[in-house]
Amino acid sequence: MKQYFHVTTEEHLPIILKEGLKPLIGERSKEMESEPSIFLFPNKSDMDTALGSWLGECFDDYDGELHSIIVTLPDDFPIIKTCEWERVSLVAIPAS
Repeated sequence: MKQYFHVTTEEHLPIILKEGLKPLIGERSKEMESEPSIFLFPNKSDMDTALGSWLGECFDDYDGELHSIIVTLPDDFPIIKTCEWERVSLVAIPAS
């Protein structure tokens, strides 16, 4: 099993915990992405670095709390390495 980290907003957390993560083109990726995806970090350090820089800046106008989710997946789950600090899933990740 491999662990990844995902950042979400306060209002999305209950839905994710109930229904899992679904590939979408969300608010922070609509200008850059053409394929619905789930964005993950390969470790907590990369997530923290992103939140302290570019990803944190994306939430400058957000008034709610941010939450990090540890996502544990089987070794054979289809994850794409897009760069050193980012992983992507093109398929839904169940809440379980």
